[in-house]
Amino acid sequence: MVFEAKPVKLCVIHNDVSAGNVLLRPDDGGFCLIDWGRAYLDLRV
Repeated sequence: MVFEAKPVKLCVIHNDVSAGNVLLRPDDGGFCLIDWGRAYLDLRV
């Protein structure tokens, strides 16, 4: 069986904009600041 990878959106849960955060531009055109220490997954199902 073949499973297609669903789009995953990472969003920051606080306003810490430091060097450890990354600005992503998902396919839907939105922007998300990612704090790799406290990021969470927003699965689109």
